[in-house]
Amino acid sequence: MKIKEIISTIKKLIDYAFYDELTKCLNRRGLKWKIEEFELFSKKNKEKRKETHALILVDIDNLKYVNDNFGYYKGDRLIKTIALNLKRNFRKEDLICRWGGDEFLIIAMHIKKKGFAKRLKEIKKDINSNLKKLYSGISIGFSFFGSSNDFKKIFEKANKELKKDKKKKIIKVKR
Repeated sequence: MKIKEIISTIKKLIDYAFYDELTKCLNRRGLKWKIEEFELFSKKNKEKRKETHALILVDIDNLKYVNDNFGYYKGDRLIKTIALNLKRNFRKEDLICRWGGDEFLIIAMHIKKKGFAKRLKEIKKDINSNLKKLYSGISIGFSFFGSSNDFKKIFEKANKELKKDKKKKIIKVKR
């Protein structure tokens, strides 16, 4: 094997290991790798940080309805469309991960708290306006990194906010 072929093979293996095939976003393993690389939850990082980070959970509304009524191909297209919209609305330095079947986890890096919630509402409005035809949308919950650098606590707080958002906006499906 030539060196170029070996390098190409290694790059493919890295992609398979760390990125979701459908969306080309990080997968859970890839997110863990990036978190370790940036030492996001280390005490050292907490002490040198002047700005903060935010953990954002995004859930696709009514994906099951889309899959059941329009087929899994449309459901996959919906997931890809949302991933592309997230990539368009967040910066390259932010970590976008397909967390589960219909969930994304984003770590927005080096942000200012002031105005962040408003910015997320704008992103949500932008994405949801493009998804009405498919009886879908997104719900969002987020939490800032704070005095605790405990991933589980930050995640739980964002998940609680996500559940509140989902309860506020149940999309009525026409049958």
